[in-house]
Amino acid sequence: MLADRNARWASVIVRRMARPGRVFVAVGAGHLVGPGSVVELLRKRGLKVERVE
Repeated sequence: MLADRNARWASVIVRRMARPGRVFVAVGAGHLVGPGSVVELLRKRGLKVERVE
């Protein structure tokens, strides 16, 4: 379930990042770790991902 949702989110985020302006994305912790995480998928697409605490 998370893997499918992460793939969809990554696609939405990539499309949004193509537009001008700043982007802040907040997701639950389960989407940020492990294989297939949103972070991993975005990095594979060449985006810089930074965790803000």
